[in-house]
Amino acid sequence: MTAIVAEPYLLVPIFVWLWGLAKLPKVQWDKIGAGALMAFSGKVLEALANQFVPFASLGWGSGLAAFFNFFAVIAYILGLAMIGFYALADAFMMWKA
Repeated sequence: MTAIVAEPYLLVPIFVWLWGLAKLPKVQWDKIGAGALMAFSGKVLEALANQFVPFASLGWGSGLAAFFNFFAVIAYILGLAMIGFYALADAFMMWKA
């Protein structure tokens, strides 16, 4: 259960399904889905960066690990921000209506 809660890209499909069951107003799932995909790509890049850690003592491995880790952090943060901002904007629009 904690693995599902810790990863927002795993929660989005469950959230969409529950939202549809509750018959709540329409939300822009395509924009939230893009954020979930970006968060997932950040996790994939993080796993790629971890593959170069054993070669860090050789010099070239640390550069590649840092390169991929930088983009992994950026992608993960931007993905979470997209999910949060679009969900918050839709919540405010539903609240005002």
